[in-house]
Amino acid sequence: MIMACGVPAAERPSAPEAPTSAKPAAKAPGEGQLSATAWLTRASLDLRGVRPSASELAAVAADPAAAEALILGFVDDPRFADRAAWTWNDRLQTALNFKSTTLRGYQALSEAQKEAAGFAPLALVAWIVAEDQPVTALVTNTTLPLNDDLAAAFGLTAPGQGAAWVMSAHEDARPPAGLLASTSLWLVVDGDATNHNRRRANAVSTMFLCDDFLSREAAFDFDLSVEELAAMEEAVRTQPACLTCHAGLDPLAALFGGFAERSDQAELSRLTVYSPWRAEWALGWRAPAYFGRPVGNLSELGATMAADPRFGRCAARTLAEGLIGEPLDEALGPYHDALLSGGMSLRAVARAVVTSERYRRDDERALPIDALSSSLAQALGLSAEGETFMSLIWTLEHRRLGGGGDDHTAPDDVDQPGVGHALRDAWLARSVAALALTQDAEREPEARILWIAGAPYPTDEVNARQVLVRWHQRLLSEQVSQSDPSVDALWALWSAAGGAADPETAWTTCLEALLRHPMGRLY
Repeated sequence: MIMACGVPAAERPSAPEAPTSAKPAAKAPGEGQLSATAWLTRASLDLRGVRPSASELAAVAADPAAAEALILGFVDDPRFADRAAWTWNDRLQTALNFKSTTLRGYQALSEAQKEAAGFAPLALVAWIVAEDQPVTALVTNTTLPLNDDLAAAFGLTAPGQGAAWVMSAHEDARPPAGLLASTSLWLVVDGDATNHNRRRANAVSTMFLCDDFLSREAAFDFDLSVEELAAMEEAVRTQPACLTCHAGLDPLAALFGGFAERSDQAELSRLTVYSPWRAEWALGWRAPAYFGRPVGNLSELGATMAADPRFGRCAARTLAEGLIGEPLDEALGPYHDALLSGGMSLRAVARAVVTSERYRRDDERALPIDALSSSLAQALGLSAEGETFMSLIWTLEHRRLGGGGDDHTAPDDVDQPGVGHALRDAWLARSVAALALTQDAEREPEARILWIAGAPYPTDEVNARQVLVRWHQRLLSEQVSQSDPSVDALWALWSAAGGAADPETAWTTCLEALLRHPMGRLY
């Protein structure tokens, strides 16, 4: 009904993928639950975006019961804020939108400005988690994140902190209401004079209440005459089939008139300004209300929404489904209870999720792209701000190749491995293997993370196997012995790729192979 009523590298041998015949030691096949080591690995990647350290793996190997305390500690790690923010993008779908949209007004922005504009709503989620604020701040906070790139994009006063996010008050007359007052969000979810901001109203219901008007059974169950279709606005007020949705949708839509209408041609500076005059006009179109309860502006809407039990349930569902990787449906209760008993803290939800039996289920999940990027950077001792790792997250071609969504034409990630994943992993391996080995070789012996303390690029088998064991731990979170079949296979590859005659090429080839191992992207 809503759509009908107006909501419209150096030369060297190519590195084959590492052998996969040996079952990863971290799993506990047949028991239905992950082993303590695999549980630790999954939680570390989900909550910190990095693999567990050697000491953490060793502690759990010695005492599996130590895993839970370590995992609960991960929730308080500062890195959880960024991981939670990216999890929320599955709901908001703004991060890549400014890069993927074709609207003319966005084309003059630099890449950094597009990234800032897309990440700004997620930066509020990160702030809420970092400061352990109640999740209701999503729709009630009086300030929003701002950095220098976003300020340049939207014509605002720069905080002077570079790419760092600073909480800032609005510079115009919009009522403060968390993301309900976000320029970025309402540029992504735009509106026009035809749909009277119904698309924005439905986005509010979908994003913050997990209730999509378009998914309702009555949404397309109507029978209008030709004359009634010609008078659509009258139909949505009078026809029972339309009223099923529009009685709730339209009063909510009336609150978003102050944000700019969609334009394929307007300059961005015209689209980022909030207009009190347009907002007042929209309030005269429909009496504003939140599902029957009158509200006068966005601030009142945010406060009313924050008190709605559906808001907390949706917030718990968003984080829980992001961590578990699948819809929860009727299994949401324990996570919602954790939110309520934990003072509306998302950290409380995370603790409940990662210690649940459902989270520990022995399955394989595709590593989210941001966690793949940060975990590889950490494992290789490279900067997560490096070009390759940033490209993995932000470059549309690389994201799409690995099944990532673009928040526009293809909003959802594709978890099933395919040819694109293999090509992406080959590009990643070729891009970072030689650099990681070279940089690590230049470190002081005691600071090396890929090489053992002795000379880099070893040519004797004993030291070589020690290096390969270390690489398994850092890249796959596997504790293997020097005689493990996978180490045998890599040693054979090392010999075939140049061996002692060309140790640099041989070692780079081995690292590339391990970087392309399927268990590097599944966890």
